[in-house]
Amino acid sequence: MAYRKTVDTFLSNDKKNTVRYYVYEPEGEIKAMLQLSHGMCEYVERYEPHIEYFTSQGIMVFGNDHLGHKGSVKTDEDLGFMGSYDGWKYMCEDIHSLTEIMRSKYPRLPLFLFGHSMGSCLARAVIGKYGKDYRAAIICGTGGTNKVLGLGLTIIRISRRLRGEHTRSALLSKLTFSGYNKRYDKVRTPQDWLSRDEAVVDAYRKDKYCMFTFTTAAFEDLLTLFDHVSQDKWYNSVPNALPVFLISGEMDPVGGFGEGVKEVYERLCQHGSRNCKMKLYPGMRHEILNEIGKEEVYENIVNFIENN
Repeated sequence: MAYRKTVDTFLSNDKKNTVRYYVYEPEGEIKAMLQLSHGMCEYVERYEPHIEYFTSQGIMVFGNDHLGHKGSVKTDEDLGFMGSYDGWKYMCEDIHSLTEIMRSKYPRLPLFLFGHSMGSCLARAVIGKYGKDYRAAIICGTGGTNKVLGLGLTIIRISRRLRGEHTRSALLSKLTFSGYNKRYDKVRTPQDWLSRDEAVVDAYRKDKYCMFTFTTAAFEDLLTLFDHVSQDKWYNSVPNALPVFLISGEMDPVGGFGEGVKEVYERLCQHGSRNCKMKLYPGMRHEILNEIGKEEVYENIVNFIENN
C-alpha cells in the first residue's frame, strides 16, 4: 500500500446531512492533489485500487461520498436520495467545500479535479462556477446533449407527483439503462456496459452500495444536472485557460459511443477553451479505470497532471 488513509466528515451544504470524505496521502513526496467526484451508485473507496497507483506516483487523492451515497447517508434507506430539491446543487457545493478544506491544509500543492460519469457532470458544474480554484479538470465518462431529456424530466415529475419523492421506480431505471447493452454482441448481465472485465461487473453486482435504485427526486436531480451542463451558459462559464482533459471509452453508451464526448469537446473549443484535449479508448466501455488495459488510462492521467 502506497498511501496513508484518513477519514473525516463535514456538514453538507444542505445543512442536514454529514458528508464523509477520504484522504489518501502518499508515503513519499507529494507532487499534486487529485480530487475525486465519483459516479452514480458508487463511492470513493471503490477507487482504492486506482488510488494506490496514483499515490505511488506522488499524487495525493481525496474525495467525498456524495449525498445519497455510502458514507454520506444516515441509514441505507437514504441511499439514492439527495434531497427534496436542488440535491445536485448541494453535491456541487460539497465538492467545493472539500476543495477549500484541502487547499487550506496544502495551499502550495496544485489541485486537479477528476469526475466520473454523474461525477463528471458534477465536476463540470463545479468548474463552471469555481474553475479558477483548480489547476485543471479531468472529465471521465461524460455525455453530450440528451435529445429526450425534456421528456424524461416530464415523466419523472409526473411519477414524483403521483407516488412521492422517495419512490424507487423500476420503470425509471429501465428507461435510463435498458438500452445500454444493445451494441454488445454477447451480454451476460444488465451491467455489462460498465466494463469488459467480468470480475469488475460481478463485484459491482454484489455490492449493495452500488446496486440500489435512485429515488424519483434523485432522478430529477440527475437529469436537471445533465441539462445544466448541456446549456451554452455552462460552456461560457468554464474559464478559457483552464486545462480540461476529456477521457472516455469508445464503447461507452453514456458518452454516445464517443459522439457525446466529441460534442462536449467541440462545444468547449467553440466557446473559447484554449486548453482542452480529448482521448477516446478503443473497445473500452463506461468505467475506463476498471477496464482491460486500464494501465494506459492511469498513465495518461498522471502525464496530464505532470504536464500541467
